[in-house]
Amino acid sequence: MEIINAAFLGNKDHGKSTLIGNMLMLSGSATQARIDEAKKYSKRFHKDFEPAFILDSFAEERREGMTYDTTRGEMEYRGSAFALIDVPGHEELIKNMISGASYANFVVLLVSAKRGEGVTKQTKRHLFLARMMGIGKAIVAVNKMDTVEYRKERFDEIKEDIQPFLEEIGFEGRDLFFIPISAYYADNLLGHSKNMKWYTGRSLFEIMRLLGGNGEGKEAGRLPLRIAVQSMLNDDSGSVVVGKIISGKLQLGEQIMVLPQGLVRRIRRVFVGGKAVKAARAGENVALGIGNVETIPRGSVIAGKHDGLVAVDRINALIFFSRKPEKDITINFCGAELGASLAILNNIDVTTGKRIAGKSIKPLGAADALLRTSKKIPAEPFEKNHELGRFTVYSKGLFIGIGIVK
Repeated sequence: MEIINAAFLGNKDHGKSTLIGNMLMLSGSATQARIDEAKKYSKRFHKDFEPAFILDSFAEERREGMTYDTTRGEMEYRGSAFALIDVPGHEELIKNMISGASYANFVVLLVSAKRGEGVTKQTKRHLFLARMMGIGKAIVAVNKMDTVEYRKERFDEIKEDIQPFLEEIGFEGRDLFFIPISAYYADNLLGHSKNMKWYTGRSLFEIMRLLGGNGEGKEAGRLPLRIAVQSMLNDDSGSVVVGKIISGKLQLGEQIMVLPQGLVRRIRRVFVGGKAVKAARAGENVALGIGNVETIPRGSVIAGKHDGLVAVDRINALIFFSRKPEKDITINFCGAELGASLAILNNIDVTTGKRIAGKSIKPLGAADALLRTSKKIPAEPFEKNHELGRFTVYSKGLFIGIGIVK
């Protein structure tokens, strides 16, 4: 059964862990031992039963009511399987948020309906980052409807507040859903709520199942061959290069191009899971016998000989900065680190999606930039290939941002 990845985003205290915990429990995916432990910790910290404790891993999180790191629960219900990824909601842990959402099929954004909470800058920042990373499908779950007496007017107010921003950054049409919920009381989670008869749409589970049937794996198989090289190995039969097929497919005997080196080789051997095969496809890890591999380090990319992929050292990029860099930066591209310099072309307000004048780097902001790398890399536009179109940015060994190739 295919597991669908769903990343749960949103501001601190808007209810992500509570929602996931309740979905795991109600679907029968949480063990009785985990439920009993959650009850024990709820009592210890003088709380009513808190479903979030089913998911949160650390005692500190249970005391303070926040998630420090990405946590994951697996849910199976009515023939569908989901990985429910709870990512940190507070500003200090943007890196963890990015890593947690990177491979999601879609995002579930929680917005609290409670008065004084609602749509925040952090809410919009999370959405901007999700869209920047290529996630085009979103569910906006307006939570804590029980705190406003399940009033439709409050749901409509939040929807009208955030919908223009969603459209500005590229979420649209059949891939965007709004749903009113109460994560704590399980309203509209797996079934429909009697407290909100005015809502006639699908339950949260039904929407998730709808968005999960996206065929992304099939799409990757139709793209040109791209293999991210991870390592080189020597065995009794000779040397092989090991990597993951990002997109496309390969066959024994075909010619390939290795970049940035510009080497043309023929595939003499193919191994998947330690077994010799004649073909492999997107998503599989492969070991390839292609002759001498000493000059093919981690970070190289294998492509079809005539696919048109080239290596470049000047990249137009969109970068989100979690903090300001020092003078020198490095980037991590396909597992390889290399030096780089950047020139800011203009800034982007991540709370509106609008481009604004300015060439200084703003923490927790984004910018269009020209990136010059210390050596050529086989990068492609992010829209064309996500894996070869994104990179992480570091300054003096510290993570400072994530970028995509335009």
